[in-house]
Amino acid sequence: MQPKAKILILTPPIYRLGGVANHYKGLKSYWSDNVSYFEPAKFQKRSIANIFKAVYKRFLFILTLLASKPHIVVVNISLKKGFFSKNAYIAICQLLKKKVLVFIHGWDIDKQYMLDDKRSKRILKCDGFFLLSSSFKNYLSRYVPAEKIFLTTTKVDDNLIKDFDINTRTGKIKNILFLSRIEKAKGIYEAVDTFAILKPQHHDLSLTFVGDGTELANLKKYVAEKHLEDVRFTGRLDGENVANEYMKADFFFFFSTHGEGMPTALLEAMAFGLPIATRPVGGIPDFFVNGKMGLLTESLDPNVYSKYIEQLINNPSLVAQISRTNYEYARTHFMASIVAKNMEMIFNKFI
Repeated sequence: MQPKAKILILTPPIYRLGGVANHYKGLKSYWSDNVSYFEPAKFQKRSIANIFKAVYKRFLFILTLLASKPHIVVVNISLKKGFFSKNAYIAICQLLKKKVLVFIHGWDIDKQYMLDDKRSKRILKCDGFFLLSSSFKNYLSRYVPAEKIFLTTTKVDDNLIKDFDINTRTGKIKNILFLSRIEKAKGIYEAVDTFAILKPQHHDLSLTFVGDGTELANLKKYVAEKHLEDVRFTGRLDGENVANEYMKADFFFFFSTHGEGMPTALLEAMAFGLPIATRPVGGIPDFFVNGKMGLLTESLDPNVYSKYIEQLINNPSLVAQISRTNYEYARTHFMASIVAKNMEMIFNKFI
């Protein structure tokens, strides 16, 4: 029987905010005993103190490698600002003859030129790569053999949906949910404009924003200027509070225009049986079936979204069908227990 690979994953401190930290926080309970974390802190400011802290972290990393003797080290980066920040850790691993798998989470198309930078050579020499989209894989395969690239996904924590019953979905649409960072590039204003078109004909319709961000104050002002009622802002929520918002919702917006990987919020919404309106960014078009799971469109026109939601409001049986499809697909493909198991199967290919 093939022995299981011993894995060390470099991850941001999992108590912090952020997609990568949240990903590994959610997976932690579902790994085998062969997987452990090393959490190097990110130092934002250049200072003498932070330089010493960074050197200390690298020294601690070397000691961890020598003590735990992992077969494989997983390094997490994004193709955006900070793409080369883990080069020192990769160099240490390669010097100590450790196999390195690189997980590229975010992928900014405008930053793809970084792959031609001489500092990318060390990254591109790694043993394998995890990506979140087939389009990312197609591009990276210009630089590394395609057989070294593996597609994976972000996850839905199994515990998040433990109290949810798909049979409670009625097919009626009363509450639209937007859950994300409150930033312009996430499509927050398109969400409000879509709601503003629908509200006069559907007085019992509501819109809920869950999340925080730099644009929150401006968004609240925008809603007030439009004299819209039944728009609620919860701020950032966690755990059961997030689950409750998903369960109270009937439809989910995800209009992002920037470099997404595989947005966790969208996968969670599917796991709660929500029909979705979204755009073909990151890994979404790899699995999302337009019409069957909701609306997938390049458009940012609120009229396009409002017409689709109007169609669903008038067709509860279609809503119920989409809800069941999304719920079952998410439970089969996106649960943390499944994602962790599939990643460990890939890890074992490298020993």
